[in-house]
Amino acid sequence: MLDYVVVVLTKLFACHLFLPGGSAVRAVEVATKRIAKSAEIPLLVPPPHPLNAGLYLAVILAILAHVFFRRTVAGYRLTVAGASDPFARYGGIAVRKVGLIAFVISGMIAGLAGGIEVLGSSGRFVAGFAKGLGQNGILVALLGKAHPLGVIFAGFFLRCTAQRLICAGAHDQRRSQCGHRPAGHHHFIHEQ
Repeated sequence: MLDYVVVVLTKLFACHLFLPGGSAVRAVEVATKRIAKSAEIPLLVPPPHPLNAGLYLAVILAILAHVFFRRTVAGYRLTVAGASDPFARYGGIAVRKVGLIAFVISGMIAGLAGGIEVLGSSGRFVAGFAKGLGQNGILVALLGKAHPLGVIFAGFFLRCTAQRLICAGAHDQRRSQCGHRPAGHHHFIHEQ
């Protein structure tokens, strides 16, 4: 996939074009300056959870995708070309043209998702913020059975699960720093 190439290019841009002072040789986190408060997407829940008003846009986009794929000729062409290349050619669909349109549409949606991430969750561009999101997208599509409305629930489920694991890990780390052990972990001292 080309996601690795995009990650490297965005890191290059962030290091050499957008960093205050010129360039960076080594950094723990390469990021741009924070955006203005007036440009941020408002949060829906308090800060430990990154849920913002971009959720509304994502739900509207999924509903529009459902209508597009189920009710339009162009959506039918995309569906058929994605399902069977020979069948689409036999039906008179220009597969290369439809494939190019699919790439453009998916790129626009990915750019919109990146904009929501930058404007809503982090408030700035952080190089490498999208690592693993392509694989998560495939997982959400599989869990939602590639149905535009099913991916809403699958994405929400995956995010809640991941957030719960992050919170549980942070909770266990705080407890272990305070001398507490998680349930089920026993420390035995053997005397000789």
